[in-house]
Amino acid sequence: FRYVNLLRVAAAPLDPDAQGYRAYAKMLTWTGPHGFYSAGFGEREPLFPAIGKLALWLLGDSDLSLRVLTLILSLGVVYVGCRLGTTVLGTGGGLGGGLLLGVSIPAIIESGRGLRVELETLLLIGTAWLLLGKQGPLPWRRAILAGVLGGGLVLTRFPFAPSLFFLFAASAWWHRGLGRMRWRPILVAAAVAVVLVLPHRLAVTLRYDDAAYDAHRTLRWIANQEFQGQPGFPSPAAVIRDPYAGPRITLGQYYFGLHTAWEVLWRSLRGLGRAVLNLSPVGYAEEVRAVLGLRLGWVDLSVAGVGVIGLGALARRRETRWIPVVLVLGLAHVAFVYDLDLPDYRFRMILQVMPLFAVAVAAGSRWILARMVVVLPGARWSAARDGSLSTLASTGKSP
Repeated sequence: FRYVNLLRVAAAPLDPDAQGYRAYAKMLTWTGPHGFYSAGFGEREPLFPAIGKLALWLLGDSDLSLRVLTLILSLGVVYVGCRLGTTVLGTGGGLGGGLLLGVSIPAIIESGRGLRVELETLLLIGTAWLLLGKQGPLPWRRAILAGVLGGGLVLTRFPFAPSLFFLFAASAWWHRGLGRMRWRPILVAAAVAVVLVLPHRLAVTLRYDDAAYDAHRTLRWIANQEFQGQPGFPSPAAVIRDPYAGPRITLGQYYFGLHTAWEVLWRSLRGLGRAVLNLSPVGYAEEVRAVLGLRLGWVDLSVAGVGVIGLGALARRRETRWIPVVLVLGLAHVAFVYDLDLPDYRFRMILQVMPLFAVAVAAGSRWILARMVVVLPGARWSAARDGSLSTLASTGKSP
């Protein structure tokens, strides 16, 4: 499906953001005024342009090379989802989670756009899995790798920094019963992430006199989209000419200067719910209906319902409780903004947690199947087979 989508868009021009990434990739020189830690890429973090530069070098200097890069990363996301599902739920859960990721229309479309969504997904899921996915003491190798991936996540999209902080805090709480000495790997992991990120933040501060320049610039774009034409904000025509027009706006100014605390709360909760609903295999239900005449909205509603059931089932088990926690952390920084229906935010800002939701859908399916056993004899055989596969995957022995 991803290859077919790539053929569909191969001759089309890249999205403006992807064009910017390609330009920054060509500009990057590793050292000097446009080096990796130069902060010379506007509001963009340096890791994705750096990986894009490698892709252009290996595959050729073309738009298609960037699309192929994100397609490969998207296949990596499917693989990670399958592996995570297998680890948590057994072979059946892994195949179910991988299938959902493989046929997801939003994920397929995103895979050919040449953007950083897939890289963010791999880094976020990888960091969380390394920090929280293993019972007992955190091995040094996992801790150091988690620090590298966590630093890479913030070097790909800075707004994930609070989520990364809470991941490390959750890992410390997760291993709280093992004694203070067992926390050393977690502290080292956090230190590795800081060492990787700090040079870029210092460069941003020196160049723009603002350590969070990229975040503040993004907030200005969001505020202009939300309030354009109102007093104190540029007109719609001015926003078209320059979406970032206007003075710097901070996180506190945006959330609590332009909105009330109550509005932030209820819109964040509603945005979180809408985001979970859109972690779906169809996604473009209205577009599919307009083109093919098929009404598939019920599919997304059904999958979302099963996924929510699965999140509840995973939350009840200590060894899998981290999955719903990380899903919420991955969506928390976009929940309020997601409720604003801004351009291009529909899937691009939420697919980073879709492997976790795919595992939740598989867990919800198993939960429902287990409760159908008493009613449907055929379901009893399926549940027994699925349980056997889970036992075999986790122990290496038949039940």
